[in-house]
Amino acid sequence: MINFYELNKAYEENRFYALQLEVGDVCYQGCNYCYMNAIETPYNALSDDDIKKILIDSKKLEISAIEWLGGEPLLRKNIFELMNVAKDLDFRNNMWTGGLPLNDYSICKKLSEVCSKGLIAFHISSINPETYKKLHPGKTSNDLQEILNGVQYLLDLGYPSEQLLNSVTFTGLQTAEDMIETMNYFYENFKIATSLNVYHT
Repeated sequence: MINFYELNKAYEENRFYALQLEVGDVCYQGCNYCYMNAIETPYNALSDDDIKKILIDSKKLEISAIEWLGGEPLLRKNIFELMNVAKDLDFRNNMWTGGLPLNDYSICKKLSEVCSKGLIAFHISSINPETYKKLHPGKTSNDLQEILNGVQYLLDLGYPSEQLLNSVTFTGLQTAEDMIETMNYFYENFKIATSLNVYHT
């Protein structure tokens, strides 16, 4: 996930290792703690030309990795075209997805190709269906199953579990026991680690 040689080299040379690139604010996951205030219709997004210029400038700055974020970055229609531009520039692509688009096998296949040297992070803050619905008002636990389907698709495609990450947001809206259960679930069943983010609503 991280090239520690390049990371340490960037630190020693007083330069950046990775760039976080938010490519849109559209998302359908409905997290009630989202810092992005993600929406269901486009409002503010970088243009394709701007993203390509940023990637070229990032190459000049010797940045090693691009972190693709949103909203939900996989809802951008040409996201794979842009990620391939980054790959051609020899960047490590890291995708941070809410996870719902992963229910489409063809998306998983394309994603596993453009992120071959990088990370795919998805977002399930609770494996408990009732807690999941509490954290995503108006949504159902079907969304939870769709994300889990996508995780299995990626594993079936041969994507390494050590390059997958569940990003848990701990808000106080779920219990610590629930959080621990979720973290244990992904490690025990898939050997997938968890990134824990604490966010106060």
